Amino acid sequence: MENNFEYFSKMREKIEEDSAIFIQYRSKKFLNDMKKRKELSVITMLRKKSKVPRMSGKKSGMPLMHGNTLMNSPLKEDRLKVTHKKNSKSKKIKRRRISAKKV
Repeated sequence: MENNFEYFSKMREKIEEDSAIFIQYRSKKFLNDMKKRKELSVITMLRKKSKVPRMSGKKSGMPLMHGNTLMNSPLKEDRLKVTHKKNSKSKKIKRRRISAKKV
C-alpha cells in the first residue's frame, strides 16, 4: 500500500511538472519533440487545447479535429443538406443550412 502511495505521488509530481512545461511551450514543434522523447506524460497530452468548439449531441463523441478539417469531413454532407424551398417570386431553389440534429 505504501508503494502505491509513493508511486502515485511521484506520478502526480511528474504530471504537475509536465503541465508547467506544457503551459510554457504550446508550440507544435516542442510537443512533437516531447512526444518523440516520451517525456510528456499521457495525461498532459490529453489536456491539449482543442481549436474546435465542442458540438453538442451525438457528434461530441467524435475525435476532435483541428481547423478546417471539419468542413472536409463526412459530416459536411449531413450539415449542409440541400432543402428545396420554392420562392413564389423567383423560382430559385434556396440552399439552407440545417443544424446538426441532437440525438
